[in-house]
Amino acid sequence: MKTFHILSLAVMMILTSTACQGNCFYLEGSVEGLNEGDTIYVSNDPNMGIPLDTLIVKDGKFEWKDNADEAKLFLIYAKRNPSVSTIFFREPGTIKIHLATNPAATTIGGTKANDAMNETNHLTFTYSKKMQEIATTLSDGTATEEAQRATMETIQSMQKELTQKVIAIAEKNIDNEFGYFILTNLNDEENFSYEKRSALLEKLPDAFKARPEAIAMREMLQKMAAVSIGNVITDFSMPTPEGTEMSVMSEVVKNQLTILDFWASWCGPCRAESPFMVELYKKYSEKGLGIIGVSFDNNKEAWVKAIADLGLSWSHISDLKGWQSDAAQMFQVNAIPFILVLDSKGTIVQKGLRGEELEKFISKNLK
Repeated sequence: MKTFHILSLAVMMILTSTACQGNCFYLEGSVEGLNEGDTIYVSNDPNMGIPLDTLIVKDGKFEWKDNADEAKLFLIYAKRNPSVSTIFFREPGTIKIHLATNPAATTIGGTKANDAMNETNHLTFTYSKKMQEIATTLSDGTATEEAQRATMETIQSMQKELTQKVIAIAEKNIDNEFGYFILTNLNDEENFSYEKRSALLEKLPDAFKARPEAIAMREMLQKMAAVSIGNVITDFSMPTPEGTEMSVMSEVVKNQLTILDFWASWCGPCRAESPFMVELYKKYSEKGLGIIGVSFDNNKEAWVKAIADLGLSWSHISDLKGWQSDAAQMFQVNAIPFILVLDSKGTIVQKGLRGEELEKFISKNLK
């Protein structure tokens, strides 16, 4: 499953160059755990960390002055201790950074985008710590399947809550670089809906809308509109484990509701959720529920073995192309597990639900 982590995101955002008179910035910094004369690097490549400039620590402080005719995401880190680091937006104004040996105590601010990034960083640290604490309850291997499922649902609920809070911060900052950064980099279709992305895209300043990332997003959202709730899917066929071609609609018409379950044998969260799906199918298959597993595997043996090992007794198809699967492109799936619920005519009636929320929907809508 692809997961969202705000601290790992990186993007270069280009603005119209102007003279330094109106676009200078000043970075005021303080740092813990370093000695007098130690070196701090700044980099315009947060992924690689290749130094662009060096700063020297004096009395526990450092500073940097430059022009900001381009708005970019930068990385700043200590040479002697690279874990003393953070990302920040280099933009006009006075930027204040405190680097701590404990990343959760690091702060950035001084401009609107950096204030918003700081708020989001600390939300992420807080939620990540809580989710890790909950996940450790499964580490000794003694938890029952029910306990595992409950724990996964709790973690998923917290992830959804975190994402919604980050989106709310982005919406408040959609007129600046942070809002644009989140909108164009948060790849979480399950919790960041097509409808919400489209709404935020329209709120961007005109100059931001003209950027390549925003143009590409508009094109992607137009494709996603074809698989929004209320639309009828285009029928497609793929091989079954036995090697015969199966039309999705040939199965969909047999059931009141059909779940298209996008998964893969190598996907840990998919496997963790399989006991719930097995029970869901046992409970509702005779009442009109069907499931079609659409796998993003590229190894047939692993795919077939997982179906047998996990007891997934419903229909399965795969073109064995991994993330290049035709289904991934058709339904704009970029994270698994992912679920679409269809009625007997192939109309999308729900998507993205999992666990208890999915069962509630199935129970309520089977007639």
